[in-house]
Amino acid sequence: MPLGFIAHDTSPAGQPSTAAAAWRPYDISNTLLTQWSELRPRLAGKIHVFAGELDTFYLQGAVQRFRAEAEKQAAGWCDQFHAADEAYFKNIYYWNTPTTECLDGRGPICKDFDAWTQAWTEITAG
Repeated sequence: MPLGFIAHDTSPAGQPSTAAAAWRPYDISNTLLTQWSELRPRLAGKIHVFAGELDTFYLQGAVQRFRAEAEKQAAGWCDQFHAADEAYFKNIYYWNTPTTECLDGRGPICKDFDAWTQAWTEITAG
């Protein structure tokens, strides 16, 4: 493993590690936090992040860190993005791959992915 490719954001001297510096252009939270004044007109109210505590990519910590940094920079940031608004989140629906077992409790009466794709193609083909 290359020497600079370590799991720390900074070196012992407090400078960005080689790996952290190389990935900085792809760091979404850094881009949002440092360029928000430019991005705000296009993105305000359109960013929604969800990562469960048991996700396999360990994203919950990154989401919490981003939220903490955002709150330091701008009062009301979380209010603007409905971060604690339970009523708002009740109107968000997450995609699931179609299965014959309906997720709403109706039982095995739904279409699996292949049948769903075929039905969608027939409906949209006109």
